[in-house]
Amino acid sequence: MKRFRIKLKSGEHAERYVGQSLDGGLVANPEMQSDPPLDIDGTNYGSYAQEQSAIQFFEHGSHEAFVKLRALGHELELIEVKKP
Repeated sequence: MKRFRIKLKSGEHAERYVGQSLDGGLVANPEMQSDPPLDIDGTNYGSYAQEQSAIQFFEHGSHEAFVKLRALGHELELIEVKKP
């Protein structure tokens, strides 16, 4: 089954990837401290500067997040995760 990441293409989150919201929690990963995740208003998602920090959605599972983010006015891109 194919896996995807969602990349935000517009607004304050442009060129960032959809991941889990930290809801104001601490960022322990030193690589992420210089550009920490941002909460995406109106969702339980956050945006991450690094692709590897993003959620990997299964082919049909990305639809719900994609629709919700589009409804909030975000332009998006689905990026297929290549097998190692």
